[in-house]
Amino acid sequence: MDLETIPKIQRLPLSSNRMTGNTATTTRKRLRERQRDSPIKIPRTTPLPIEMQPK
Repeated sequence: MDLETIPKIQRLPLSSNRMTGNTATTTRKRLRERQRDSPIKIPRTTPLPIEMQPK
């Protein structure tokens, strides 16, 4: 085993897990990140409560 091939093998599982890992948890993380960016994102069909309406 070369010293160059070892890091590649160690790096592979991480990248493959990130790509094909548990999709439910990854989507949940993405949703949480999206919520952090814009905390109030309600579909336009539902009317906003008075306290949440933009002034």
